Amino acid sequence: MSRVLFIAPGLVWACVLMAGGASPNSFATPQPQRLAFTSEVPARESVVVTTIASDGTGRRALTNPATPSYSPQWSPDGSKLAYIREDRSSRRLWIMRADGTGGRSIFVCPRKCPWWPTEDTWFSWAPDSRRLVIVKGSSLVVADVTGKARPLVSVRAGSPVWSPDGRWIAYLFSRPLANGGDDSELRLVHPDGTGDRLLLSGNAHEEGTDAIYRERYFFPQWSRDSTRVVLLAELEEWGRAYSGGTRIRLAKLDGSSTTCCAGSIGEFALDPSGSVMLTVVTGTDDFRERLVQVRLDSGTARTIARQADDVRFGGPSWSSSGRQIAFTRYYHFETWALTVSSPDGTGARTVARGSDHGYYSYVGRLAGHACWRPGSPRAGG
Repeated sequence: MSRVLFIAPGLVWACVLMAGGASPNSFATPQPQRLAFTSEVPARESVVVTTIASDGTGRRALTNPATPSYSPQWSPDGSKLAYIREDRSSRRLWIMRADGTGGRSIFVCPRKCPWWPTEDTWFSWAPDSRRLVIVKGSSLVVADVTGKARPLVSVRAGSPVWSPDGRWIAYLFSRPLANGGDDSELRLVHPDGTGDRLLLSGNAHEEGTDAIYRERYFFPQWSRDSTRVVLLAELEEWGRAYSGGTRIRLAKLDGSSTTCCAGSIGEFALDPSGSVMLTVVTGTDDFRERLVQVRLDSGTARTIARQADDVRFGGPSWSSSGRQIAFTRYYHFETWALTVSSPDGTGARTVARGSDHGYYSYVGRLAGHACWRPGSPRAGG
C-alpha cells in the first residue's frame, strides 16, 4: 500500500546527482566543495558559467560573456563541465575542464530546431564521464566527448537520464492517442539502442468511480542503486488539469510502482542514497513555499526553511557526500541568493548573489541554481 503525504506546486529543476556519499543525517562540519551555476553579467547583457566553493570563497567565471553560456552540469568524475553556449546561428553543447580550460563544442543544434532551455533534463552524462545522451529536437542521440554522435531514439522523446550503473537510459515518450491527446510514458533503452521498453504509462489511471484520469510525467531521476526511477506525475482528466495537482511516482525496473507525496509538489532533488527527497512545496492554507525533506519509503517529512513574504525557493540540490544542501532564495523574482546549509537546515549561509532578469529572461529562471561537484571536496578547479 502506498504511503501518501499531502504537501503542495511549482516548477522543477534538477541537477542530477550520480555520485554516492554519506547519510544525509551526518552533520559533521564538511570540507568546502565547489558548485557550478549560471550567473549574469549585466554590463554585457549576458550570462556565464560560474563556480564557487561552498564556503563562498573562490568565485570564478569560467566562460566569456561575449557568448552567453548557461546550465552547467558536472561530469560524474568531477573533471569536466558540460554547458550550453549560444551564438547568432546555433545553440551548442560545450565541454570544458573543471578549471574552465580546454573548452570545445561537441554538439550543434540550429536555432530553428526546438532545443530550448527549460527546467527539464535535456542532456545527461554517462557514469563513465566519456559520453552524454542529448535531446535533439524530439529525438535522442548519444555523443562522446570528442563530438562523435549516433541516434538513440528517433521520435517524440525527451528528458533522458543515464542510470548510475550505466546499463539504462530512462526517458519520457509522448505517444499520440486516437482521441487527439497523447499518452505520457516512462521508457527505458540500453545505451546501444537495444531493449527499448515501457516502464510506466500515464494512461488509464482510475481515480474513484466517476472518471478516468491520466498522469503526465516530468523530470525523471535515478536512485543511486539504479533499481528505480523517481519522477513527477501531474494528474489530468483527459487533457484538463485535475485539482489533485502532482505527486511523486517511484517506478521499479520490474514495472511495479508506488506513489509518495501526493497533493502538489514543486522542485525536487534526491540525496545520494536516492531515499530522501529535498523539495519545494506550497502550503495549502497560506500558499507560502517551504523547503521540505521527505523520506520516500515512509512519506515522513520535516521543514528545512520557510518562505518570508518576499521570498520564494528554487533549485534544491545535494552535495555528493550528502552532508550539505544548496538552494536558491528569490526576492520578488528580481534578485537571488544561493544558500548552502546542512541537510537539517542549520548553518544556512549565502554564498553568492545575483539578479534573475534581463537579456536572457528564459535563462533567468535558472540563475543561481547550483550543481555540486562530485568526488573529493579537495579537488581543484
